[in-house]
Amino acid sequence: MHNILLSLDSNLFIPSLTLINSIVKTNEKNVRFFILVAEKKEEYRKMLEKHFKNYEFNIEKFNDVDDFRDIIEVLKENATKNQHIFNIMNFARFYLPIVFKKIDKGIYLDIDMIVRANFDNLLKEFDYINKDFYLASPLNMECENMNLDKQGYTGKAFNAGFMVWNLKKYRDEKMINEVKELIHYQKENNAWKLGTQPILNIIYYKKVIDLDKNWNCKGFGKITEKESEEKSKLKQADNAYVIHWNSKTKPWDSDEVAGYKYWKKYLLVDK
Repeated sequence: MHNILLSLDSNLFIPSLTLINSIVKTNEKNVRFFILVAEKKEEYRKMLEKHFKNYEFNIEKFNDVDDFRDIIEVLKENATKNQHIFNIMNFARFYLPIVFKKIDKGIYLDIDMIVRANFDNLLKEFDYINKDFYLASPLNMECENMNLDKQGYTGKAFNAGFMVWNLKKYRDEKMINEVKELIHYQKENNAWKLGTQPILNIIYYKKVIDLDKNWNCKGFGKITEKESEEKSKLKQADNAYVIHWNSKTKPWDSDEVAGYKYWKKYLLVDK
């Protein structure tokens, strides 16, 4: 059984449903869900239980913890672009291991994704259930792209939209304390960009197991003008296990975005 970890914006019901629908369609009965929401907890529960019968949904409301929300508000004020990455629920994922104490390992996904492969295939590639590790994700970024080279971090980094996460190690080593320190540091120094990703790449620096890049086929989210560019993106998507619209435009905002047809396949509107 794969534990699926989600931190969902309560105003984005359709993207949430579409992501979960893609997971359910490709994984049959071998998944259960652990979800954080900012509000509308019972609305989420009713909606999910209506559409996905016989699946386990553990849904909790993210509550203010210490000065966390105040820090995020400062970060949001300082953000000049990519506002979606400063969404409170993007940062709330740091509390998934703490809220859901009964599970030790899980697969985290961002809302702007769809899943096209069974997670049993992931298990064949990397037996995360029985392995001792911190975190696993495709190393498909460079630290300098997040301004981390200025902080002394170099080499390969991971896009935090898809993570196989050891929640127990996170709890046991009290990594949330390091997260808080880094948020304070960002607040005072405007040290890096891309919201939560630099923080995760710092606390897991050189601790990440590299996975097949198809588990996070990123770079979608642009409206392509050239036919050759569109074909190139569709070829990537054809081979992808997980497609990620991590750029500015989301498939629920425009049907002209690259790879929209893959998202539309799992589109599910609550009625």
